[in-house]
Formats: sequence, structure tokens, C-alpha cells
Amino acid sequence: MDPGPNRWTKSSLRIWRKFIPEEQRHSFERGGWFFAEVIPNKLAAFNLNTLYFFSNNAAVDGCADKSEIGSNGLAAHPAAISPTKGYEGIIMGHVPPARTDAKQSWDDTCWQKYTLWMYQYRDVVVGSLYGHMNIEHFLLQDSEEVNGRSLNCDVGEFGQTAHDDEMTIQSTVDYLSQLWTQWSRLPYLEHVTDSKKEGKEEKPKNPKKKKKSEDQKYYKKIGGEWGERYSLSLISASVVPNYFPTI
Repeated sequence: MDPGPNRWTKSSLRIWRKFIPEEQRHSFERGGWFFAEVIPNKLAAFNLNTLYFFSNNAAVDGCADKSEIGSNGLAAHPAAISPTKGYEGIIMGHVPPARTDAKQSWDDTCWQKYTLWMYQYRDVVVGSLYGHMNIEHFLLQDSEEVNGRSLNCDVGEFGQTAHDDEMTIQSTVDYLSQLWTQWSRLPYLEHVTDSKKEGKEEKPKNPKKKKKSEDQKYYKKIGGEWGERYSLSLISASVVPNYFPTI
């Protein structure tokens, strides 16, 4: 899909015209993105055109260069979702930011810029929703994996890319197994327990102080008490339940 205006963005604008605010119709015709307040002054939904992040879209070249349409699409929303606006936002798109060895949906520079953007606006983004893969699951984006250098230069291909119709049962198993492996590496809080030595219980000298110290170490690993190091993406199940049943 080429940058707009093109026949696809024009056709979409014609179909969805009443849903797209008048002042955004020009930018929608160019890139297919827009936002709308679903609860006035409280909550806005932001639509990303993920086809411009899609690694299989040969018409675009990632998001590292500011002139790329994908980079423009990501840059269009931060100003609108600024905390000064007074409302929160939900991010919506079609192709999710999947990133494993078995499958990577987005160009890696787009994934990195998106992850950085989600981290910077973590106070106002309350969630993100995607589809495309027909498997109900969630993804975590780790802000510590953002490489600032890669956003200003070409990045090599990360893993295998695939369309939905190339996702066989085996490749789906591989993808989900790799997600489990990623989740198993997440920091976890070790509970303070008494140890036994030579048949006798050895109680910590100051259990409250030890627990507080371990809590602080854990919070530091996950980016604070609210886990601000990570952002969450939810992917919906298949509309046709016998395609890939919900998990």
C-alpha cells in the first residue's frame, strides 16, 4: 500500500466519512489515521494505519526516516493525546506489533518507535487493541529493548515474517511457545521465606526491612510500582470461531 492519497484511502474516506472528524479528513486521505472522542472530554480512540508498519508492505520502508509515511503516522497522535488535553486514549489498529523469532509483523524501526511512544505516553494511554492474527492473546512491549540508534538508520530483518494465511498450525505453536518463553523471562518478585539450616529455622533479623528491599529491587526492574517499563497490546480472537479458537 503506497502513501496516500490513493484509491484505498479515498474509498475508505468515502465509506467512513461520517465517523471521521472534518478537520482530520485531509490527513486520513493521506495516511488512513484519525482519532475521535468516544467519551467527550474523557476518552479518545486513536486509529493507527498499521499497513504502513507492516514488514510485508514493499511500498514503504519502515519508520526510521521522518519522511516515511509510517513515521508520520506515529508522529500524528502524540500531539493529540498530550496530557494537557485532559483525556485518556485507547490505541487501535489491525496488524499487531508481534515480535518473536517465528513472526514479526512490523518493520523493526516501527516497533521500536511505537514502543518508545507508548512508554512516553504511558500516563494517558490506557490500552491498545488489535486483530489480524485471529488468536486471542496479549503482547508486551519492553521499553528497554528500544535502540535509539536503530531509529536513525537501517535495521536488519528480525526473524521471519508471515501473512495470516502462512501461519500454519505448527508455526502458530512456535509463535505461542516463543511468547511463553518471553513471558517466563519477565522479572518476578521472590517472596521472603524462612530458611532451614541443620534442622533449625533461621529467621531474618528484620523481615520487614528485607521485604521492602526486595520490593524496591523488583520495582526497579519493572519500571516502578506500576510496571511502567512495559506496554500491553491485546489481540482479539477470530470472528469465525473454527478458524483459530480462542485460547
